Amino acid sequence: MDDLSWTREAAEQLYPRLSEFRIGSRIDFEGTDFPHTLVGIRIDPSLRSDRFDLFPLYVNDDHVEGRDNQFALLEGEDIDDPAIRPAPDDPEKASAARAWAIREREYLTNYGFNDVLFDMPASADQLRRWLIFCKADREWREAAQLERQAAKQRSEAVAQIAWTDGTQSSAARILGYNQSTVSRAVAAVTPSSEMAP
Repeated sequence: MDDLSWTREAAEQLYPRLSEFRIGSRIDFEGTDFPHTLVGIRIDPSLRSDRFDLFPLYVNDDHVEGRDNQFALLEGEDIDDPAIRPAPDDPEKASAARAWAIREREYLTNYGFNDVLFDMPASADQLRRWLIFCKADREWREAAQLERQAAKQRSEAVAQIAWTDGTQSSAARILGYNQSTVSRAVAAVTPSSEMAP
């Protein structure tokens, strides 16, 4: 199955299931004042079939407001706790939670390797386009990581040539670079403590 067919099929399967959720809705634990706001939905391929699992991501109000740095997110099996109940809507808290989620996008998406919806798509076609974006974003991040690794290896190779001969100017002539390019490569792989006079 090609990517276009797959994303169309996935979007048609997922879109009706998203109606179970409303970004900005709130929950609380029975007998406590520990409210959480729904800020996103992580979409993962199911390990059991060709379906997808949906994982709502709820953030604690205290965490959003900076009063508590632990237990920020409820997700997965945490949501199945029988003590959880719906909480009244609070547009101000929901807005603050959404702003927090946007600031923490990299954390919530595991730096782009998890697909997280931060708002509900208007149609199955919009969801399909979002799935295409997620795939492209992941591929871009993987390519960027490979590029960083290659740049590091290149700098190490240039530095090795400079260290073998003992002079950066000789390494520059051998490589056909100017000396500042060689200097930057050596500086990139030399710990700052070794560069100090």
